[in-house]
Amino acid sequence: MTAVLVAGGIIYLYMIRFAKKTHPQNGLLVWIVAIGLVMRITMLFSTPMLEDDYFRYLWDGALTARGINPYTYAPQSVID
Repeated sequence: MTAVLVAGGIIYLYMIRFAKKTHPQNGLLVWIVAIGLVMRITMLFSTPMLEDDYFRYLWDGALTARGINPYTYAPQSVID
């Protein structure tokens, strides 16, 4: 997936550079929209990466509220 996204970014940058050199009458906008749609369709069927480590966020927030650096102590060190 990373390779696809990098390839899409390279194509996007190339199209921007190409757009500066050409006139808009030769279908450049169609190509830009088509490539954008293809990149979005590839992501349509992928599983979203959702965070499920909300206990870590609560731990970091509780320590920060008390003025303690959350990276000083791991949650596991309190349980032990």
